[in-house]
Amino acid sequence: MKKIIMMIIIGIILGSCGELRYGIQKTIYEAEEEKYANSLKKKDGPGYTGKDKIIIDKIVISISNRSINKKVQFGETTLLIPENTRINPKVGNIVDEKTGYGIPITFTKSLQCMSKKIKDNMEYGLIYNDKNILISKIAQKIIKANDFKNTCN
Repeated sequence: MKKIIMMIIIGIILGSCGELRYGIQKTIYEAEEEKYANSLKKKDGPGYTGKDKIIIDKIVISISNRSINKKVQFGETTLLIPENTRINPKVGNIVDEKTGYGIPITFTKSLQCMSKKIKDNMEYGLIYNDKNILISKIAQKIIKANDFKNTCN
């Protein structure tokens, strides 16, 4: 009788390992997603919503008047971005070098409506806030300088 009960308990434990592993994997995935979402809201992220809205508006105005002539490496391609800016390596958005504030123009390593084909199976995309006139102006200058094409039409 003890052997039968022991076999049933071992069967239950081994049978639940798959569910346990799935639960752990799901928890890890959700933690990574939350970490990424939080990085979007940081000062150098594209979705910063802090109390410095006026400063960010001034930075966007400043960046909109800059030349698109700084070459940066992003993945397997070289991109032109506004001078005195950089690309946030964690998220891919443009960041003002002087202040460290990010703006909502983001490069991705995936297909978007604004894309640039690098190889047969590799495209880079550009995402931006088209509701903001100055952000759209900066994005259009970047699109033109880097030969991005609208692939959604």
